[in-house]
Amino acid sequence: MQPPEKRKHSSFIQEHLIVIDSSSSSEESSPCTSRKKYKKTLTRRWEWSDFGLKYRQKRSEYPGVEFSIMSYNLLAQDLLESHPHLYANSNWEVLLWEYRRARLLEEIDEHLPDIMCLQEVQCNHYDEFLKPKLEKRGYFGIYCKKSGNQSDGCATFFKVLKFELLNFRQFYRKSNKVAGGEKQAATITLKIWHYTL
Repeated sequence: MQPPEKRKHSSFIQEHLIVIDSSSSSEESSPCTSRKKYKKTLTRRWEWSDFGLKYRQKRSEYPGVEFSIMSYNLLAQDLLESHPHLYANSNWEVLLWEYRRARLLEEIDEHLPDIMCLQEVQCNHYDEFLKPKLEKRGYFGIYCKKSGNQSDGCATFFKVLKFELLNFRQFYRKSNKVAGGEKQAATITLKIWHYTL
């Protein structure tokens, strides 16, 4: 068995930005006008749970329907920009939504999960990017905005050829001041073929 520190590092995302064109320009340099272009390589080192290992070795012992779920906190751009001190050591160029949304789509295309549960989804990012892009990939989405003046919420997408939506409910719960006010959650009930999830 690996020591704890090795197990911890094996689950990290290794993302490398490689400059492939940094030709100079007379334009004023900024994160939005920079001519630098990056090639991204993304590798993940997955760790299987004890049940996951047993399931992979003896799938026939676990009858039923197999499906995949992806859960992702997108970090709403409004939240990111309202707490810049949290990202002081980060390259601002890779924190821009225009950059991050392309990487996110690559990650989704890599795995094509059956269900996606997304948190901190900014309202306009859902309407202008996620919904149209994922509908083209065969997904149906449900968006739940946080209450009040907050600009983000959670979104759930599922493959329309695999699931039928039976029910959807949204919940709000008042929380203590330490936890940050009202909390929001959503539940959906999906039907896959003759199974109910």
